[in-house]
Amino acid sequence: MRRSAAFLALCLGLTGCVSITPRAEKIQLHPSTSNLLEHCERLGPVSAEASAWTQPNWGSVDQQVTNNLRQNAAAKWPDKVDSVALINIDHENTKATANGVAYKCF
Repeated sequence: MRRSAAFLALCLGLTGCVSITPRAEKIQLHPSTSNLLEHCERLGPVSAEASAWTQPNWGSVDQQVTNNLRQNAAAKWPDKVDSVALINIDHENTKATANGVAYKCF
């Protein structure tokens, strides 16, 4: 019984990879104070969440939540968005939430 529980924990840990779709991968992530976004068209707010249960550490959770932010922007504005300004990442007990603003720059 202990072996099966350990095996299950290992499998869940291995599936907690930081993932991103090819479309979202092309979206640039900027700090909210970036001057590079000055002349871009503001599309609107975007947010995302990532579970801490499937990641080995908070660094991985932060990477996943920013990837999810880019993916949500790509889903909301599929033919327009090319940049996202990251406003903040909030950590809770079991998840992280990211907020940003989507832009069309190019």
